[in-house]
Amino acid sequence: MARKVDISVPHVFVLAFLWMAVVILALVALFAARYPCGIFDFSLCVLRWSWRVGYCSYNVLGTDQYPPFSLRNADYPARIAVEYPEQLSRGLVLVK
Repeated sequence: MARKVDISVPHVFVLAFLWMAVVILALVALFAARYPCGIFDFSLCVLRWSWRVGYCSYNVLGTDQYPPFSLRNADYPARIAVEYPEQLSRGLVLVK
C-alpha cells in the first residue's frame, strides 16, 4: 500500500499549482460577460487529472495503472465528461 502514496506524490505536487491557476482563472471568469470556453476547458482538464490521481491512490483504489501526466483526456479507466453549458446563471451559484 505504500506504493500508492509514493506514485501520487509527484501528481499532487503538480496539481497543487494547477488548482491555484484554476482559482485565479475562475476569478477572471467571474468578471467576464460569459464564462470563457478556454478557462472551462482548462478547469475540466485539471479536474480530470485530479480524478485520475484520486482513482489510482487512496481515494478510490480503483486501478494499479499509473495515471498519465497529461491534461488531455487520456485512455485511462477513470473518465469524466462534462459538456460546456450554453447558459450559466450567476445568481443561482449563490443560492445553490
